Amino acid sequence: MQKFKVSIIIPVYNTEIYLRRCLNSCINQTLDEIEIIVINDASPDKSYIIMQEYEIKYPEKVKCIYLQDSVCPGGARNFGLQTMQGEYFYFLDSDDYMEANLCECMYKKAVELNSDMVFCDHYAEMADKTVSKIINFSQEKMRKEYLQLLILDASPCGKLFHHELLKRHNIYYPENMFYEDTATTPVWTIMAQSYAKVNNALWTYSWCGSSITRSKASQSNDLQRIKAVEIFYNNCSKVKINDKFKCEIEIYALSRIIDSIISIARKFDYLECASIFKIKNAIIKLAPEYKTNPLLTYVFFPYERRILNDIMEEKLKETILSDEFNHKYVHNKTDEIELYFEEHKDYIKNMMVAFKEKGYDEITLWGMGVIGKALYYSITSLGFKLVAVDNSSKVYNIKLMDGNIIQYAQNQKGKNKVILITNQRYYDHVNTHSAGAKIIDVMSCLKLKQNIKSILEE
Repeated sequence: MQKFKVSIIIPVYNTEIYLRRCLNSCINQTLDEIEIIVINDASPDKSYIIMQEYEIKYPEKVKCIYLQDSVCPGGARNFGLQTMQGEYFYFLDSDDYMEANLCECMYKKAVELNSDMVFCDHYAEMADKTVSKIINFSQEKMRKEYLQLLILDASPCGKLFHHELLKRHNIYYPENMFYEDTATTPVWTIMAQSYAKVNNALWTYSWCGSSITRSKASQSNDLQRIKAVEIFYNNCSKVKINDKFKCEIEIYALSRIIDSIISIARKFDYLECASIFKIKNAIIKLAPEYKTNPLLTYVFFPYERRILNDIMEEKLKETILSDEFNHKYVHNKTDEIELYFEEHKDYIKNMMVAFKEKGYDEITLWGMGVIGKALYYSITSLGFKLVAVDNSSKVYNIKLMDGNIIQYAQNQKGKNKVILITNQRYYDHVNTHSAGAKIIDVMSCLKLKQNIKSILEE
């Protein structure tokens, strides 16, 4: 029997100005049986003074650990995992904060459905202090088919894990490295036998504090993501899930490899030959037969697949200027997205037919950015009609190539039965203005190859 229902684990590094807000949000939780474990990762600021204050004021709830040498967030979290006494554990970054009912809502959901993992929606606080709600999935009942999207989100934040996941398999974070989330959190996600979701935003991610850095930028730091992927793969082997989830594991590894390449090209003037060589070796080791993976064309845009192919075929093997790399692979985004929808036009056609069979004659597409416009033209080229809407004054009232006008979203309130979106972030805003409408995230449906008819029946 565990002493607490939930252990909140908070690594602290250089977040003195946000720490009180974070700790207050934990202290004010409506669930009483919690412990708050705060680990000072040799932070150079005065965070330790704030920690001491809370430790003295709330001795029954707050436990502080002070490290003399930094072990990075992964190592700090490990100290929390090794000392926690909770039935479930939850990670919170020290510049983020919780709603007062987070622990209560997530714990109740976990117990009610006997779930290994519970997650929720969240708010994003931008540098200008504006806050927007981020919806992860609209469906409450989680199924294994969501796995590939779940593991693509490597962050441990916003997720409540059962301590048995840790006890059964003894998987901890790597220490003294960047991108430690990549190596561990997805393994717990795959190992979870059951998922649940609370359909409320219960914590806030702060972009204000996310710029805090620990060291000078270098390509070797970015390539630590590759090292983290290799540790992830080894962890999957350790718990014997490589064969059962081969496709998902490969896709996850490749997604992080692509992230590394594009990140380097954005941050530095050139992509080093040594970096390309290391990336190629990682692909050979982790996903040598990636071209046969059935999820490949659904999860990755064509330009991302070309990057992988050109590295493997040694068309991209020498040091290359970032401007040249971006021009060749990234900057033609509109064409690449149009090609992506062309590859999946049969799925899109079947989706629209399913809507018609259900009696949904007027379909609305919300959001007319680059992806939205590409999807609009893909659907209308198949002979189906759409109402295009957007909430931005820079976009609505613009005439499309087929002569239709992009409508102002506010004027469509209550008129829509089915609304298509291309970004999960639109969900809350769309739902506010179109309560009762069936909202379909087309990009998620494509990546999951979901059966639209089953979604319409939910």
